[in-house]
Amino acid sequence: MSKANEETSQVGRLVMCKDCKDWDKNRTYNAITTELEGQYGNCKNDAFAYEDIAGSRTDMLIYADHEGVSAGFDTGANFGCIHGTKRT
Repeated sequence: MSKANEETSQVGRLVMCKDCKDWDKNRTYNAITTELEGQYGNCKNDAFAYEDIAGSRTDMLIYADHEGVSAGFDTGANFGCIHGTKRT
């Protein structure tokens, strides 16, 4: 399957973070309110890359910070994307 066809085949297949094998739900989140504790985590999927523009993927998120040192992002348990793989 070509890369373009592979990317197109993922559209419409949403996997929630809480159900995804790439989501670290045990990550501690410094929530403002205690009701949000444990409801955020870190995504380890390679579709999300820190300042990495190498490759020919057109279906990814590249994130960076102003100083180029490090950056990260957390997602909520009920966030989802087409790149996830359901836990078995």
